[in-house]
Amino acid sequence: MTLHLLQADIDMRNMARWSAAEGHSDSPRALHCLVFHTFGSVRVPRAFVALEDPDQPREHATLLAYSTSTAEELREVARSNQSPVTAGIMNPYTFRSTSVPQPWREGTTLRFQVRTVPTFRPRGSVMELDLHRKQDASPTREETYYHWLRRLMAERAGADAPLHTMELTKYNQRTVRRNPSSPIMTLPDVTIQGACAIEDPEKWAYALTVGIGRHKAYGYGMLLLSSARS
Repeated sequence: MTLHLLQADIDMRNMARWSAAEGHSDSPRALHCLVFHTFGSVRVPRAFVALEDPDQPREHATLLAYSTSTAEELREVARSNQSPVTAGIMNPYTFRSTSVPQPWREGTTLRFQVRTVPTFRPRGSVMELDLHRKQDASPTREETYYHWLRRLMAERAGADAPLHTMELTKYNQRTVRRNPSSPIMTLPDVTIQGACAIEDPEKWAYALTVGIGRHKAYGYGMLLLSSARS
């Protein structure tokens, strides 16, 4: 099985207009719906993220996604699924892809970046809370998130990510309400960079395909990779 990294352009102005017309509660919810409208339930990527253009964040973003399908195959899927409105947001003719090097070998070292939601759900509650509010949280917010991510990388991705390599590059809080009857939650939205060594190639390959952590269907948990020397 060959894994491909898909890139697609997103028109953020059209996205904002469509999101408002559809009544989406926040941008991750809008992205979730856009991706499912584009690829359908069969070909929808399980690990994806939208990266805003740092120079024109209100105008342009790029969807990155791991898929076993090529850009050409996904382009045909999108042309069958999209409406004229969603095609104006993420034009399938902008799709391009590159193959991800495989197989992975034990001991391979890489740098990674992941956008994630470090939360926990108290027993018996439907609410999610910032992980830093737990009684056993580390003294600083960054340390709480780093320890949590290291455990997650080991358990879900089969990789060792030393704490000293990690850096919190972005932190926001976002208000989430999935539907009118659900509670309003304020959740952390963070991006962390670090380095890791692969210990279990099979787990690692699976984690790339599906992502790690919570809220993966909303554009979180995708592991973006680069060489440890870069």
